[in-house]
Amino acid sequence: MKHIYLTIALALGALGMSAQSLDYLTFRTAAGTEQSLPIDGLKMVIADGRLQISSPQTHLDFALSELNCFFFSAEPTAIRTVSDGQPGVSIVGGTLRTDAPAGSRISVYTPDGRRVPTTGLSAGTYIVKINDQTFKILAR
Repeated sequence: MKHIYLTIALALGALGMSAQSLDYLTFRTAAGTEQSLPIDGLKMVIADGRLQISSPQTHLDFALSELNCFFFSAEPTAIRTVSDGQPGVSIVGGTLRTDAPAGSRISVYTPDGRRVPTTGLSAGTYIVKINDQTFKILAR
């Protein structure tokens, strides 16, 4: 019986140690984009169908319907991290959504180079150009 308790205690200890090495929380949207934040000082609130995340570096706000999942990781696993200064880009419900600054030049293209409007987008891959930055986005 002592062996069973010792085995359980060792397993729980190993799980506790591995959990402490997970330094980032990554959010994945329904559109497939990911954003990672360091967990130090991270606060999350769910209110009115939205997830609001704040940290010393930034503030994020997701509609729960836009969020696919979030998970802890030892390294930032995002396509980009929030603190890199790039605008967030996604396609939700056929409409392009971005947190680019007001007055930004925004264009959406199909993979074969045709320019399309930012609304009424069907499922597929799109190239989004915001000022001098280009993003490949998947609409589901």
